[in-house]
Amino acid sequence: MAALVLRSLLNYKAHLQLGRMCYSSSSLPTTKLFIDGKFVESSSSEWLDIHNPATNEVVGRVPKATQEEMLAAVDSCSRAFRSWSETSILSRQQIFLRYQQLIKDNIKELAKLITLEQGKTLADAEGDVFRGLQVVEHTCSITSLMLGETLPSITKDMDTYTYRLPLGVCAGIAPFNFPAMIPLWMFPVGMVCGNTYLMKPSERVPGCAMLLAKLLQDAGAPDGALNIIHGQHAAVNFICDHPAIKAISFVGSNHAGEYIYERGSKNGKRVQSNMGAKNHGVVMPDANKENTINQLVGAAFGAAGQRCMALSTAIFVGESRDWLPELVERSRSLRVNAGDQPGADVGPLISPEAKARVEYLIQSGVDEGARLLLDGRNVHVRGYENGNFVGPTILSNVTPDMKCYKDEIFGPVLIVLEADTLDEAISLINRNPYGNGTAIFTTNGATARKYTHEVDVGQIGVNVPIPVPLPMFSFTGSRGSFRGDTNFYGKQNPVLVRHQTQTTPDITTGRSQSDIMREDEANHPASSVGPSRRSRAKPSPVQDLWSTGTRIHVYTFIQSYSEQLPVLDNEMFHSIKPGLSAYADYPETAGETVRMLLKVAKKTVPRVDWKRTPLVLKATAGLRLLPAAKAQALLDQVQHVFDESPFLVPDNGVSIMNGTNEGILAWISLNFLTGHLNSHAKNTVGILDLGGGSTQITFLPKLKKTIESAPEDDYVARFDFLNSTFELYTHSYLGNGLMAARLATLGALGAEGLEWQVFKSSCLPSKFRDDWSFGGLTYQVSGDPDGRAGYKLCYQEVLKAVKGIIHQPYELQDSNVFYAFSYYFDRAVDAGLINNVQGGMLQVRDFKKRAKEVCNKMTKYPPVSPFLCMDLTYITCLLKDGFGFKDSTVLQLTKKVKNVEASWALGAMLDHFHNLKIH
Repeated sequence: MAALVLRSLLNYKAHLQLGRMCYSSSSLPTTKLFIDGKFVESSSSEWLDIHNPATNEVVGRVPKATQEEMLAAVDSCSRAFRSWSETSILSRQQIFLRYQQLIKDNIKELAKLITLEQGKTLADAEGDVFRGLQVVEHTCSITSLMLGETLPSITKDMDTYTYRLPLGVCAGIAPFNFPAMIPLWMFPVGMVCGNTYLMKPSERVPGCAMLLAKLLQDAGAPDGALNIIHGQHAAVNFICDHPAIKAISFVGSNHAGEYIYERGSKNGKRVQSNMGAKNHGVVMPDANKENTINQLVGAAFGAAGQRCMALSTAIFVGESRDWLPELVERSRSLRVNAGDQPGADVGPLISPEAKARVEYLIQSGVDEGARLLLDGRNVHVRGYENGNFVGPTILSNVTPDMKCYKDEIFGPVLIVLEADTLDEAISLINRNPYGNGTAIFTTNGATARKYTHEVDVGQIGVNVPIPVPLPMFSFTGSRGSFRGDTNFYGKQNPVLVRHQTQTTPDITTGRSQSDIMREDEANHPASSVGPSRRSRAKPSPVQDLWSTGTRIHVYTFIQSYSEQLPVLDNEMFHSIKPGLSAYADYPETAGETVRMLLKVAKKTVPRVDWKRTPLVLKATAGLRLLPAAKAQALLDQVQHVFDESPFLVPDNGVSIMNGTNEGILAWISLNFLTGHLNSHAKNTVGILDLGGGSTQITFLPKLKKTIESAPEDDYVARFDFLNSTFELYTHSYLGNGLMAARLATLGALGAEGLEWQVFKSSCLPSKFRDDWSFGGLTYQVSGDPDGRAGYKLCYQEVLKAVKGIIHQPYELQDSNVFYAFSYYFDRAVDAGLINNVQGGMLQVRDFKKRAKEVCNKMTKYPPVSPFLCMDLTYITCLLKDGFGFKDSTVLQLTKKVKNVEASWALGAMLDHFHNLKIH
């Protein structure tokens, strides 16, 4: 039978193209990959069979894409993003206007492919395509959806506005049950917003996605804007791990959804994960009986129950339980048959394994005391005896402790419970961990209002059994049915919303820039002889590439004369993850991260200033930790992007900054912002910077012996500024940043990632085991399986990352004020020691005290982060045993000073303008 269906498919108009482009010409069709605008044959040695669920005959094969093929697909997306994101929004809109028409023209052909591979009836298959088409139609209104917001005059001469930008490369992982609708939830919304897309359809039903890709290409989508790969676990892990992918959309089971959410989020990706469901329908005695029974039958058994919004559980309240016999008879009348057969109401399940699981859950209900009112396990479908068929099944007298109630069955099975009151029904639903959808059947408005206000479920229907929202609303599954920040359909997930506040007055003096320029011209007319001057606001972008993130700062200075301190007008700051070092094995992809940040700079700096605005990039410990060849390959990619930019790139504008300069420039930044950078420097502040790969300490000594007792020359540095020479104690410890210290504590230095071993530590909760990524590698880490944990044990482990490595300066007197930032600040916030906005002052003993509390309690009370014990203990050890601070030493924990990021970047710009001659 499958051969006849397949031959009939080869006759339809779109399949002639699809056959040439999407499949090989062998007797058994093999699905191709779609990479860079071409349908290409996979070189994989691993293939999976595609079965017709109605017969279990093999109708095709699909490859598990190789690592090289998946890399090629992502690289194609990355290359295409640059031009696609710059394509006018009207042009993108026109492509999707043509696309929705092509889908309409080919809806029956798409449905036939779905029925062949997935099994659902042709009517259900057309509905599958139609619901996806609605999303594509919705994307055609993108011009209004992408509008930003403006709030003028929030104070004098100041406006605030937002605008929406694409994220970059996005990825979608789709399930088998809706081969058209769910992919169309994903890539059209992401692409029309300016993102490029990597799609992984279910390996069980790839054909529909391939035809959708061909139709999108016919609509005018450029090569690389959409790429399609196939596979299973390796493909999922690739999507979760590859640094170029910025966001992931997933629909599927809870097990897979939780895994993808956790792994993707840990790698800095935005993840929306729609998962399992147990949707309840509450039947009130006053409901319209005929309508309610029809709605229950359709919602429970349509699509063979293989949908996350299936109404799989009915709660009959009071006398409505008397309707059960009629419900059984109406369900019994449904026709079970192959999906392409006329009059079929219920098609097969996707696989023999799915059938066996559904039958097992039915039997478990019977074994636990449920009453089997209708048994569909032995349904006979003539001519399709080998199909995966289960007929409509109804179990009554079910209680919440039964397995058939607790598990999502995902088949044509209706679970029936009874309740005496509406309150009892609501309580039962709210105790269930899922929160996808629910419905109430009633003719009483007060009852409906009570239900909609008290039930804790994301999508609620009143006399509507499957309340899936239209695309202009978000799909709002909640609780155990969803993980993420935003849900499907909406434009929120695939875009970055940027807020910009703009003012014309100087933030220091309150004078407008025009007043400053007029005053400057009056005091220093153009004919005067003297140093060159800049009398207007001058923007200057600095890119800051960490091991754990990439940042851009755009500083605007009002600079009068080179012998005076400049006036900082404002700073624009933006960061993305991961850092540049994460691209060590994908250097060709690294440039796209930089391009994204340069787009921010171009929107911030007036076009008239582009050619005279200096652009500087300084890479820090992340690249210093890499092998020289890999670091240079990354710098070459960045240099290429800089050369293409409209900004002024000075000689050596792209470089790796040494650790000494990193500490000095951070010291200059903090003392400039705190007003201490002048000739009266005895009240300067010291700095402690804890990055991912390195840590810095820098201060101006009060005692000569501090300089004299420094072990090497690279502990002392000098620079000239405003006719003064500053001599600083400074050192950068490469490998002693917080993330690198984790490696040392775990004993993982030199390991090659997952293939090495499981790294155990008493600093982690004993039951914790997971993957952890740093510097482009992923490590398996766990707590001590024997339960050895706690502060004392952890302290001994982290001490090996400090002892004999960190030099203790001769003077660290209490009179010295130290500003601590980066991971010092972040972990203090995580530990609840300071406020995330204002920062605060802490003594060293505060870190020690909180480290003890977290480490000694983590066996009973898991910390906010599994690494919090290790991190706090390391900070304590670094400050005390490393630098030699006293318990009573006070640190100023800060993230921003005068609304400017605490970092070395501002110092780098001052060095560029004033040539500080650091030596």
